[in-house]
Amino acid sequence: MKEYSIVYTTIKTIQYIPNKDNTKLIDDLYVWGYNKDGELGLGDTDNRFAPILNSYDKLKWKYIDSNGFDYSFTIGLASNSDLYSWGNNYYGQLGLGNTISYNIPKKITYQDKKWKTI
Repeated sequence: MKEYSIVYTTIKTIQYIPNKDNTKLIDDLYVWGYNKDGELGLGDTDNRFAPILNSYDKLKWKYIDSNGFDYSFTIGLASNSDLYSWGNNYYGQLGLGNTISYNIPKKITYQDKKWKTI
């Protein structure tokens, strides 16, 4: 049985389901809802009214978190311990060293660090 993470930005809700080994690896990431700033990570800013698979770069995830209404961005920890962020970046909250908003996951680099948690 596959396990899923859901980013539902309209009501600022994240659902995460750990796998049977409790290692928090997420097989597929489904997203839907408000997408004004690209916070769904699908490469556009179109709102989605039904779940759609976010298969960017075929990444697998340990953890996903979304900021929803506040600043409309999402952050994800990939299974290889790389950290990604996407969405609104008006205040630099994506951690990418700029204030450019992105509608696809962008890898956060900091001293070649591998991340354990977010």
